[in-house]
Amino acid sequence: MIRKNLTAVSVVIAVTAFFILLALVNPMESKWMPRCFIKFATGYDCPGCGSQRAIHALLHGDVATAFRYNGLLVVSLPAILYLAVVTLGRRRWENLYRKSTSNIVIYTVLVIIILWMIVRNLLGI
Repeated sequence: MIRKNLTAVSVVIAVTAFFILLALVNPMESKWMPRCFIKFATGYDCPGCGSQRAIHALLHGDVATAFRYNGLLVVSLPAILYLAVVTLGRRRWENLYRKSTSNIVIYTVLVIIILWMIVRNLLGI
């Protein structure tokens, strides 16, 4: 039990530190922020391309710019937050957690991510 709590606390600290870093450092201007290997290797945007810039823009209240950087991330944030809460409380909401992480949900999300990658590269968004 202590180990699981320590893991959860560690994840929360790491995520908080990541958000603080992205609030303080503009990924567009930083030379040490990681770049997308897929974009570098292929020239194509991966589903996550622009996520750092989008989060930076969101942390500064600029939703329109964030949407231009990675629209899927912006519209997915409520689902991501929901899943984080359900995962942290999976013992309390075991049935909800099981439904939220079922194969059909996972495959649906995977298809959406693949379609997003195809569409954003074909349309240049």
